[in-house]
Amino acid sequence: MEIKTFAKINLSLYVVGKTDNGYHKLDMIMQTISLYDTIYVSKREKGIKISANNPEIPLGPDNIAYKAADLMLRSFNLSSGVNIHIEKNIPIGAGLAGGSTNAAGVIKLINEIYNLKLKEKDLDKLALKLGADVPFCLRQGTYEAKGIGEILTPIEAGFKNQLILLVKPEFSISTKETFSKVQGRFSKDLKTDKLIKAIKNKDIESMNKNMENDLEKIIVEDFGFKEIKEIKERLYSLGAKAALMSGSGPTVYGIFDEKKLALMAENEFRKKYKETFLVYTL
Repeated sequence: MEIKTFAKINLSLYVVGKTDNGYHKLDMIMQTISLYDTIYVSKREKGIKISANNPEIPLGPDNIAYKAADLMLRSFNLSSGVNIHIEKNIPIGAGLAGGSTNAAGVIKLINEIYNLKLKEKDLDKLALKLGADVPFCLRQGTYEAKGIGEILTPIEAGFKNQLILLVKPEFSISTKETFSKVQGRFSKDLKTDKLIKAIKNKDIESMNKNMENDLEKIIVEDFGFKEIKEIKERLYSLGAKAALMSGSGPTVYGIFDEKKLALMAENEFRKKYKETFLVYTL
């Protein structure tokens, strides 16, 4: 069986606190985009075997897709194993939930292949054990995510069919490393409600005023990656109506109203950044 597993961007990301067991509490608006990987899962006699089209993808227990399969097999005492093949298009370590969305796909396919008949809330509990973005990746659309990613509220009007230009710089920083720099600097003044209102009204100008990512400040100021800021400024100068770093980075995206401008910007950025993608929201 196969499934398309879609990437996401953050329209906002606030770090608002920490749980007793050390996880960061977040307040985020997450949006599915059309860039996807394809995951193939089939039964095998024993164990978990991963293959991929990209040599950078780990093929063992370090891969979150492997962890997802292992969790499913153990949780339901499934005696046989699975083959997993990953056709990777989403950049690795990019802040686009490439790993999380693969894990969500594996959970869904194993649920189907083994006819487990798990409901959404059961899938969510399993997904959360793998990472904060995985429950969202079981879904599609525009959602507010709170807690450690498990409290998900759909934004009904959504933000569909909007042109998005993704630009991924060459460097990457581990999510863990980025969060370690938060050090109690939690956001109090959130613009989430204003952003949701702007999304519902399809008001990109107002969205731009209310889109914030706490981790972007850390990447630029604490790690000194000024390139993030430069890419944002260039996106604006090439016609983007809004721009932000997604997740823990380093991918920066611009929201475009006009396809002609978006295509010109894509062409311009691709001269320097090979991982540049023109996509749309789902």
